[in-house]
Amino acid sequence: MARFFIDRPIFAWVIALFIMVAGGVAITQLPIAQYPPVAPPAIVVSATYPGASAKTLEESVLSVIEQEMNGSPGLIYMEAIAQANGTGSITLSFETGTNADLAQVDVQNRLARATPRLPAAVTQQGVRVEKSRSNFLLVTVLSIVLGLSKLDGVVSMPPSLMPTLMQLDIAGALDIGLISVIFAFLFVDLFDTSGTLVGVAQKADLLDKDGKMPRVGRALLADSTATMAGAALGTSTTTSYIESAAGISAGGRTGLTALTVAALFLLSLFFAPLAGAVPAFATAPALLFVAVLMTSSLARIDWDDLSVAAPVVVAALVMPLTFSIANGIAFGFIAWTAIKLLAGQWRQLNPALWILSALFVVKLAYFSA
Repeated sequence: MARFFIDRPIFAWVIALFIMVAGGVAITQLPIAQYPPVAPPAIVVSATYPGASAKTLEESVLSVIEQEMNGSPGLIYMEAIAQANGTGSITLSFETGTNADLAQVDVQNRLARATPRLPAAVTQQGVRVEKSRSNFLLVTVLSIVLGLSKLDGVVSMPPSLMPTLMQLDIAGALDIGLISVIFAFLFVDLFDTSGTLVGVAQKADLLDKDGKMPRVGRALLADSTATMAGAALGTSTTTSYIESAAGISAGGRTGLTALTVAALFLLSLFFAPLAGAVPAFATAPALLFVAVLMTSSLARIDWDDLSVAAPVVVAALVMPLTFSIANGIAFGFIAWTAIKLLAGQWRQLNPALWILSALFVVKLAYFSA
């Protein structure tokens, strides 16, 4: 059959043009509206309770709103998130095909009935109701259509690990010339992990009253184990990522969250072509969201004491400018020690600060390349 059209190219062109014209005319008549969106509509209710803890916010605000939302037409489930800074939200997911505008009106009506039972501080701040939007899929589709990214498939087998698995050059690693490389990797991995761990733990309200993280040794052990496992597999140094704050914001508090994410990452290995089609600019807003979450911790800084505030500003500026949490921590330690010394407050510096500051100076001066 194929030979018939190959031998008659003009006839094939006529058929092709006819199909294209017919498709162009028919596309305006296709009943696209009959097909509901893949993602179910969602309505987000947001509230702020200044000065309240996450537990107080959950008990006095979110639970009250949740009780009133029960029975909303088409409601599938609700997800409540209470944060330590007094902000919280409830995401109400409805059945696919539910009219989002009507659902929003119903939620607003139910919220009006719950408002009298909310604390006055919450009603003064205002409770917001808005439709949830997930636009990164739309951006991905548009980038493929416009040729900015390429879809090479959906499913594929992961590449073989054999070329890099356990291909360790121990003798080469002991060479004196690699000391600077090992030293740099040590600092980056250790202080990237430490900074991320403290920041995420603070966001999850897991620190004690002294600002210390209980069982921090177990967390560092998990990270160091992942670092060694990654090296054995032949990957670059694995470390913790500040994007974990997004999981904290979604309600993750236990190791089960990390195990779930790990299982999904393992599954994603078989969907690498699909994941590769998502351009960086489609997911970049997530980093801005994480930045907003982490910036709220700056409110706890004693801004009236310049010897405290100045090193914080130095660290906060250096991190994005150098694309490195470790560099930000290094400059923060050095600035803290130098400013305390120049301000005559050197008695507040313990031996560990002196040693770390000196090591950071050496690292930045000789091992930053």
